[in-house]
Amino acid sequence: MMTSMAESNLPFPFLFIEPEEPPIDPTPSFDLMGMVARISGRARPTGTRDKILVLETCGGRDIQADELVAELARRGAPVHYFHTADFLRACRLSLRLGGIEPTRGTLELPTGDLALDEVKSVWFRGPDLAPIDGADLEGEAVHFARRETDAALFGMFGLLRDAFWVNPPDAERAAEEKLRQLKVAESVGLRIPRTLVTNDPQAAREFFAACNGQMILKTFRRVAGRREERPERLILTNRVLAENLEQMDRVRHTPCLFQEYVPKDVELRVTIVGRRVFAAEIHSQRSPISRDDYRRYDFANTPYYPHTLPAPIENALLKMQEGYGLSFAAIDMIRRPDGEHVFLELNANAQFLWIQDLTGLPIKQELAEMLVRGAMDGESV
Repeated sequence: MMTSMAESNLPFPFLFIEPEEPPIDPTPSFDLMGMVARISGRARPTGTRDKILVLETCGGRDIQADELVAELARRGAPVHYFHTADFLRACRLSLRLGGIEPTRGTLELPTGDLALDEVKSVWFRGPDLAPIDGADLEGEAVHFARRETDAALFGMFGLLRDAFWVNPPDAERAAEEKLRQLKVAESVGLRIPRTLVTNDPQAAREFFAACNGQMILKTFRRVAGRREERPERLILTNRVLAENLEQMDRVRHTPCLFQEYVPKDVELRVTIVGRRVFAAEIHSQRSPISRDDYRRYDFANTPYYPHTLPAPIENALLKMQEGYGLSFAAIDMIRRPDGEHVFLELNANAQFLWIQDLTGLPIKQELAEMLVRGAMDGESV
């Protein structure tokens, strides 16, 4: 295989970038909160600590946040929906600290005013914020305003530490570290794949040989381009073939995450809400499209079913979730043909509607109930 000089200077994972998909529909979702405000008037502080703050931090349309807000509204919960990307354009924040008065904070949203000391629960679509819309600014002023806004908002989050978070920002950040995840999983008794992280081409070749040619490539961040790009350029899980070895020198351009390929009976998606475990089995091996990574979806040929985990596996996952201080987590695993379960990774901020739609597992309802309760278990705060 002939490779140009420009191509040889690209990182090895760029060999596996997914084909581009059509752009995401930019049409805004139904403005449920706007409708409520038109009917009932702007929300005002009431003096009662029962408010639920939904932080939508993705920037674009987030159907998951929309559905959660709708579920909370259906239950009559006093929910406030904050699109953080719109902060500079449509919101006002005032925080008062020091002096003889207690700390006070008010967040003015398009649909109402929220006193921060009335917030009981927070749903956080983190751990980071999408780029803030600074349409009235230009040049370096945009970047300055975005950095200062991020700092101010995370400062506000810090003042809400007494609220119940799904999930706390610090816990989400800690749970992002994939290598630490593997060590934590191993410490609670879960099996993990044999793994190598390296930017040494020779070490990668030797690992390929040690795996008898059964090796996969993953990335720490699956997006190859910048976060604000749409459509995103993705790198999913890929088998590394013998024909890729001649490109292995490109490993020197960036650390690469290699693992020994784990044979699959089924893949498992386990969603934990509070202390409730919702497991689903994904029959990804029935389709050549989804065989190496179920995220290359082939819904017509890939059945999804509710699944019951063995008690030791479920207990280990709950222990892992508790160790990270998470109230919500999604875990990807493999059940091998011999029945052994292998941990792949944990996502503290995963999508859940798709797995609910495919299996009927009531994940959204349980999440809403936990936010209304303001606690992990049955004891409200």
